[in-house]
Amino acid sequence: MGKINYISNNDSGNFKTNIFIVSLIYLATAVQGVPFFYYLNMNTYYIFALSVLLYLFAWQKAIIKYYKNYVFTILYLLVIYIGQLALFQAGNPLKFVRLIFTDIILGYILLNIFKKRFFKYYIDLMVGLAAISLILWSLAVIFPSVITFYRSIIARFGLDPSTKDHMIFISTRMGGNSLFMGVIRNAGAFSEPGSWGTYLMLAFVLNQYFESRWRLKSSILLITMLSTFSTATYVGIYLVLLGKYFKNKLNIKKLFIIILFSFMIIYSFVNFDFLQNKISVQLEDQLDKDLYEGTSGRFFGFRKSLNVLKSFPFTGIGLLYDTKITDLYSEFASGYGFGSIGSRIGIVGFFFWFLWIYKSTSYFSRRNKILTISNYLALLAVFFGQSIPITSAPVMAFLFSGWFFTNLDKRNNFKNRSVKGNFNKDK
Repeated sequence: MGKINYISNNDSGNFKTNIFIVSLIYLATAVQGVPFFYYLNMNTYYIFALSVLLYLFAWQKAIIKYYKNYVFTILYLLVIYIGQLALFQAGNPLKFVRLIFTDIILGYILLNIFKKRFFKYYIDLMVGLAAISLILWSLAVIFPSVITFYRSIIARFGLDPSTKDHMIFISTRMGGNSLFMGVIRNAGAFSEPGSWGTYLMLAFVLNQYFESRWRLKSSILLITMLSTFSTATYVGIYLVLLGKYFKNKLNIKKLFIIILFSFMIIYSFVNFDFLQNKISVQLEDQLDKDLYEGTSGRFFGFRKSLNVLKSFPFTGIGLLYDTKITDLYSEFASGYGFGSIGSRIGIVGFFFWFLWIYKSTSYFSRRNKILTISNYLALLAVFFGQSIPITSAPVMAFLFSGWFFTNLDKRNNFKNRSVKGNFNKDK
């Protein structure tokens, strides 16, 4: 283990090593979240090969630890896969193996090798991407003609910029849900602003663990999240900031800030047609729809997710794309709605998903109850309507980090007590 101690435990490391690790984490994130890569047909098999090599490296160094929950997860997903295979006579075995390696095992290996430094690198990566996207997004807002330049870059890769509208660092989409009062929403390099907000929110929550005071990283992440104009992300921001002010004793200054911030949230909801349309109008419209209408919107998708769990409670539908209902007029086409994760992995998996996110959030909130609850609800706000929490190695690493680091801390504490005991005995 000697050769990897400096990247797994210490805060130091040479520049080349840091760049390599950040690039590795970027690839693990981008393979499922950045459209630019799959537009170029750069599929996930290279991540599969990379995860195998990393696994062999980690195994040789004897640093594979606390794998029981991972084994349980893999076996559970295998049962889900077999169940969906039996129900729908579809489900490519190679795609299932790829899912296990690129999402579950890759995140597990990165967690084993780099420990908590993995999340520090993840935060640095998100801050860097956020800063770049802010610059490119601001230029596009101030000078709309810049979009034409961005699209010309896309064309240089042999892609059609009218349909393949994502660069490596910024989306050039200019219509529909990508507009807020005529202004392009910042989706970063990801498929849509809500997806980008999910990755940023995870970094925002984790950064509180590593930086007790508000610093530049938090500011960059916050401003970038605001530029997404994502309702779920805004709710998450409010909850995180509320928790930060409530975590210690409440005073007049904190109370004033909470009241002021709450007033701003309510005022924005009442006066911005954008927010009203996304929440109240959509909620009213989507609750009245027939389940056989085309899936559109998170609330309508949530109703269809509940229908999936009602009809297929233990297997769910759509773990792999092969078993996903692509006919949007089907009563089981949950799409990207709230609870779509549960509809893909069944009730049992959904329960453990909630449980493990809470355990990890509690650990990185330093077990402060108020902060844990606010951060947990903030993460659920952004996770609940996305497929990211089961298709992204960094997010899966976070999902299992709570019990992983709890066990690691117990082992280290036991070692320290043993060493002190032997020392006293020798004396």
